[in-house]
This record gives sequence, structure tokens and C-alpha cells, in this order.
Amino acid sequence: MNINSDQANFTQSQNTSSHKGGGFTLNVGVGAIVVPAAGAAVPSVDVNFTANGHKGNRTDAVSHNVQGGNNVGIHGKEGVNLQGTNVVAGNNVSITGETVNVQPGKSQVQDLNVSVGGGVSVGANTSSLGINGNVNVQHENSTTHQGVSLNGQNVNIQANNGVNLIGVSSNSTDLNLNGGKGDVSLNAAKNNVNKTGVDVGLSLNGGISDDKWTPASGSGKLNVDVVRNETHTTTDLNSQNATLSGNNAHFNGSSINAENVINNLKGNVTTRPVTDKVNETSVHLSANGSGKFTPYPADKWAESAKKDWDNGTIAGVKSDVNVKVDSTKTETVKQGGINPEKPQVVKNKVVKTNVVLTTKRKNSFSI
Repeated sequence: MNINSDQANFTQSQNTSSHKGGGFTLNVGVGAIVVPAAGAAVPSVDVNFTANGHKGNRTDAVSHNVQGGNNVGIHGKEGVNLQGTNVVAGNNVSITGETVNVQPGKSQVQDLNVSVGGGVSVGANTSSLGINGNVNVQHENSTTHQGVSLNGQNVNIQANNGVNLIGVSSNSTDLNLNGGKGDVSLNAAKNNVNKTGVDVGLSLNGGISDDKWTPASGSGKLNVDVVRNETHTTTDLNSQNATLSGNNAHFNGSSINAENVINNLKGNVTTRPVTDKVNETSVHLSANGSGKFTPYPADKWAESAKKDWDNGTIAGVKSDVNVKVDSTKTETVKQGGINPEKPQVVKNKVVKTNVVLTTKRKNSFSI
């Protein structure tokens, strides 16, 4: 397969979606009205609502594949530009032009999703009251790159005035990389993934007596998930035999890895490392309890304390509290160059904590 033109351009395909909208739901339930001998009773009433809003844009890269059982050639007199395109051949892959630029696919997500819910439940004859509420917010702003491959037994990338490879991987037996009068640049594409999720909920239930509401049971939760990752899609060319020609060569966290390397550069080789940073934290808090809070009387505190001891309560209240924290913070440095050293982990901090406090088991608290 041979493709010849003045300018050979392959741009990425992409799936694009955009969403904007929201909704509101209200449900009202009324219990049966009972008419006793003395008069009509006030029925039970349940009111629940949900509201949500969503606004987002998403672009997902879709890679092209140019394949040949034996040979694949892409030639442009003025230049060759490949984005999100894999080139694979059983024997020879040859890409030539005035300039040669190969880039990865690019995906982007900008998304915000908010939902709010709540409810009120009133028992018959206003004997009890229950309330609940929940807020959930999910936000993402991310840019990622999907690397491309140039694979064959013999891979030839040659330009008259410079070669620029970003996020490219290659496996071959023989590699020829020639920038002509220009430079050869092996670069990395930066990926940023930023996600934040918050989920908050509360529920309380209790009886009403003498126009006074006394919560008897309840539960609550707070979940926070945060992702702040900065990584790189690097260029890594692997071969048994590699020939590098051109003016200067620049390696930005990228590499040529070969047993035998012939350096025909007229200028210099410059290298620069890149650092991948992973910062992910998840905090989940939950609590529930039941019973009536009863402060110790000054003159009967010993008796009240013994009662709590026997019942597994604190001031008349039984409760559970759970705290779970997962945190990962790592930094990995990747050097660039010809046969560079392996990536080095310079920071690796992982924290996993799960704490449970409970009064349910008699005479014990557990952590």
C-alpha cells in the first residue's frame, strides 16, 4: 500500500457529544383518612422531591488504522501530518515528506452534574416527623491523549526539514529516523485528569409531643472523591538496530531503545525528563444513631453511667461512626534519550484508613 500526495494529512476522527438539561420531580403521598367515632384523624403525608442539572461536552478520539500485509508507504512532497493514526505493516513502514509530524489522538471532557433531593414525612395525627436530604455534585475537566503506533520489521521515517513525533510507540528490527536539515524531536503529550465528586446526605426521624419534635434516630454521610493526575503519553521507539540522522535531536521524556545505535547527527542531543504525578484522595464518612439524648443528672450521674454501660449507649444514644480514607500520591520521573535508565519512582505515599466507632456491642468501643 502506497499513498502519494503533495500534502498527506490524516486527522483524528472523534465522537463528540454535548448535553445540557435538568429535571424536577415532586411526589406527594397522603395516607388513608380514618374517621373514628370522635372525629376525623389527620392523615399521614409524605413529600419527596428530586432536582437535577447536567451540562457537559465530551470529545473522544477515534484512531485510524493504516495496515498492509507487506509494505505501507505514506509520502508527501510538502509534508506528512498524521494524528491519531496507527501504521502497521508486516515488512516495511516508510513515511517521508518535507516535514513529518505524528501526533496522538486527543480526548477532552468538561462535565458538571448536580442533583438535589429531599423529603418530609409526617405521621398520622402529626405524631412523628421525618426529614431527609441529599446533594450530589460530580465535576470533571480532563484532557488525555491516546498514543499511536508505527510498527513493522523495518520502519523508515525521513524528512527534508525535520521530524516531530509526539506520543508515538514503535517496534521494529531496523529503525531509520532522519530529520534531514532539520531537527528530530521526540516529545510527550501531557494528560490532565481533574475530577471532583461530593455526596452529602442526612436523615432524621422522631416523634412529636407537645408541639416539640425529638429526633430518635438518624443517619448522615459525606463522601468526597478528588482526582488530580498529571501524566504523559511519551514517544518510545524500540528496535534492534537504530540509525539517527539530522541536525539536532531533542528527547522530551521520550526514548530510542536499541541494541545497536548509529548516531549520524550533525548537531547535539538534548534530553529532558517528564514527571508523572498521581494524586487521588477518597474520604467516606458515615454515621447513624438511635435513642434519646439524656444528659446525666448531677445527682445521679453514677447511676446513669452504669445504665449506659449496661445498655451499650452514650447518654442514652446508640451510634456507629465509620471513617474511611484512601489516599495515593505518587511521582514517577521518566528520563529521555537514547537507551535511558528506567523510570524512577521518587514519591510513593499510599494511605488506607478505616476507623469504626460503635456503641452497639456492650461495654466496648472498636477502632
